[in-house]
Amino acid sequence: MMRPLFPVALFIAMFLSTSAGHAQTGEWPGLYFERCGKCHGNADAILDKHIEPGDGKLFSRRSRQDLRILLGNHFTPLDRSEVEAIYMEVLRVAQGSGRFKQQCAICHISAEQLAREYLVLRDGELFGRYSGRSIERFLTGHGRLETRDDVAFFVEVLQRNLPSGR
Repeated sequence: MMRPLFPVALFIAMFLSTSAGHAQTGEWPGLYFERCGKCHGNADAILDKHIEPGDGKLFSRRSRQDLRILLGNHFTPLDRSEVEAIYMEVLRVAQGSGRFKQQCAICHISAEQLAREYLVLRDGELFGRYSGRSIERFLTGHGRLETRDDVAFFVEVLQRNLPSGR
């Protein structure tokens, strides 16, 4: 009778270890949005209102506490790997010099919203959810993007902001 449960238990164990592995390296895209976005909005919004970057680190504006400590004691329980993943996501946005905001925000509210509402990933490539167009090809010459490096940067930003990195 217990035998049919073994494959299910094995699958759950594999899933949990894979998720934790991504979180420990800080490469768990979208965790900030999933865990924090409902209350705090996108990462730019929380940076503007509640977080002070300094010396390559992030601090609470109000308490001056390291953001990792604050996240570990916040309302939603987070384990250490989730704290590190969220910290790294917000730090990546803080260190990104706001390129999306500077170059794209005139038309697009945020990379998170744009990716989640209008893009899909198929076979490792971004496409418009409704247009079906290749986003890499579309971005070439779009807006104020001048080089292939610009296009590659924004494709990576958008892909990173898809739900669960998908």
